Amino acid sequence: MVAGTLRLAVTQEFYAPPDKDRALHGRFTFRNTGVASITGTLHLLSDVFPRPGQSSGVSFHPGLSYDDWLKSQKPDCGPGFACFREASSILGDVYLVTDPAWTGSTRVHSLILSKAVTLRPGQSLTVPVLLGYGKQAVPAERQTRLAHITPAAARAQWAKRLSSFAVPMLDPWMRDECLWALGQLYSFEFYDRILDQHYTHLGGYDLFSNPDNPPAHLAYTIREAAGNALVLSHFEPALAKSSIHWLARMQVESGNIPKNYNYTANRLDIPYNQRDSDTEIWFLMALCEYLEATGDTACLDDQLTWFPQGKTNLWDHAKRAFQWITESIGMGRHGLILILEGDWNDYFSAVGAKGKGESVMNSGMAARTFDSLARIARKLGDAEFAAKAEIWRDNLRAAVGRAFDEEWFVGCYNDEGLPICGHNDRLYLNAQTWAALGGCGTPEQRRKALLSAARECSSSIGLLLMSKAYSSPAPPEISWCPIPRGEGENGGIWPQTIHWAVWAMAQEGLLEEALEEWKKGTLRTHARNFPEVPYGIFNGPDCWSSRLAGRDEGWTQYNLFNRALPCPMCPAIAWQAFSLLMIHQARARFAKG
Repeated sequence: MVAGTLRLAVTQEFYAPPDKDRALHGRFTFRNTGVASITGTLHLLSDVFPRPGQSSGVSFHPGLSYDDWLKSQKPDCGPGFACFREASSILGDVYLVTDPAWTGSTRVHSLILSKAVTLRPGQSLTVPVLLGYGKQAVPAERQTRLAHITPAAARAQWAKRLSSFAVPMLDPWMRDECLWALGQLYSFEFYDRILDQHYTHLGGYDLFSNPDNPPAHLAYTIREAAGNALVLSHFEPALAKSSIHWLARMQVESGNIPKNYNYTANRLDIPYNQRDSDTEIWFLMALCEYLEATGDTACLDDQLTWFPQGKTNLWDHAKRAFQWITESIGMGRHGLILILEGDWNDYFSAVGAKGKGESVMNSGMAARTFDSLARIARKLGDAEFAAKAEIWRDNLRAAVGRAFDEEWFVGCYNDEGLPICGHNDRLYLNAQTWAALGGCGTPEQRRKALLSAARECSSSIGLLLMSKAYSSPAPPEISWCPIPRGEGENGGIWPQTIHWAVWAMAQEGLLEEALEEWKKGTLRTHARNFPEVPYGIFNGPDCWSSRLAGRDEGWTQYNLFNRALPCPMCPAIAWQAFSLLMIHQARARFAKG
């Protein structure tokens, strides 16, 4: 910074220790690099923009204007401390803290810390700062913590946390990618103070504001939280367990878990219906992966609430989810799980509009999950439930096997019972992946389907979601959504689906193919192939546009929905370390014969 003959160098460093303190640390160093002394007042500011008119918080009411809310605020300020109390129903207090020698104040929506200083030539001043939220805004406690958590201490904590990743014989860049991805995934940890649980948040568009539809801007799609819990079971089991508890706490006694959760205390207005077909499967799959990775069957006795009231143990939550899948969602004429509003691929939103369409992906997922549930039930001595899960597993595996069409599994069946994404049409990647992961059909069918996926969906930056795009708008029997060719769900590239396929290939013994697709699907490879894309090595949007998008290959969807706008999002980095671990475990398993 230059003003006449005055020269001031400012260094900013921001860091977040891997703990549950819900605070961001900052460290500012001001150094006089000129020949004259600098005298003045330093102000450190942090702006707070809650949206009281779109939420049902404690200190404001729906319909309260932003200006009126500002006037109603009662800031709490003192030595080295400035705070907005109950600034948000989600966040609670929002505060800014530094050394007590500074003075705290507020102005409109800004938290301010101020101090008069004089810096002689060559002299430096370092100021640690803490910006946090929640019911922890006790100045003395915050200032004590601030003094102990230095950048070096935070880095040491991160190194310790990331040491849980242990896959031998990797190229250095592969290990770097996994550690970077895991570190990013951990940074999506979020605290829900209403359900009093930590979990990993999707990020991105789930935090976007929609003034025309309050409180929709607070809605969060929970499927990714279950997927993240599955991954974290192998690297961060405590966070995985907390995420599973979070999922269970929003379940109703019927076993249904809502597709979206809006963080408000009153959730009675959320429609608990069966139109989404996979949330409960993801919940059970995450729980089973956690139990089999950790052996922590004691957690099944954990007492957790139903929504809106009542309490039971986690095993009962699991059994009710199974009941919802098998009885309230159910199967169609081909013996497959109904697709309803779409499986993971929302683009198939019209396939089951009449309630009769079926999903091969959901059926493969359910077969895998029910297989694990049966093993767990037998360990618990719950033979009756184990037998029920095994019958469903066997029936689903056989039904998916019948959906094999010459070289790959069909993607789904529509309301009329006709196959979608069959051999004479196009290949849907997720159907091949989850049919294999579910142990469906014969080993020959599974291997052939995965090799067909590698061939038909190949690209330099990973596997395409579909081998051929649909027209835009899509055929009315497929989707209501006009996604352009090669973008998003219409033949785009999704990092998470790449690594699901890698997992499936490893499980089936296609180890070289799995490793090749893993390398193609990394952020490093994307950045090297498309260096002009600014979010290539950042964790970016949740998908890339494929070669089917022509000149837009490597970028992301922006015609219908600008997926770059809500960066970052966790799906792009959630599965790299997991799928590489699966390759390593498969190598060890096949080496033993």
